[in-house]
Amino acid sequence: MMAYSESTEDYLEAILRLGEGLPVVRQVDVAGFMGFSKTSVCKAVPRLAREGLVECGRHGALVLTPSGRAVAERVYERHRFFSGLLERLGVDEETAQADACRMEHALSEESFAALRRMVEGAGSEGSGGRPAALLRERGGGGVARHAAK
Repeated sequence: MMAYSESTEDYLEAILRLGEGLPVVRQVDVAGFMGFSKTSVCKAVPRLAREGLVECGRHGALVLTPSGRAVAERVYERHRFFSGLLERLGVDEETAQADACRMEHALSEESFAALRRMVEGAGSEGSGGRPAALLRERGGGGVARHAAK
């Protein structure tokens, strides 16, 4: 899958999420959702369209193309994973959401998949339900290991 900027991914995710609750997603909706000016969104939409990620439909509706939807779904999946994980760890919802917005862009596909496997497997037999036990079993040394480098 092609790599996109964090900004592009954020716009696509916003359109996807808004589309879950609105019959038509418009630029003004995206601006309000993201806390951006309508001017910023108006500048971004033609770029998203040129990249083949969004189409402008009737009455200014923003519609994700199949490739735009694939990117948006991947980013939103990561967002839900990270926000849910952080909340389960006791982080308040607002902080978890804000941190998830940053984390969703930071990891490679390989690292994200490995982290998800570890977290999902943490409740399985052999780990005692503890991600820390899994880390020890796999040789993860955490901060101390990296500080020694």
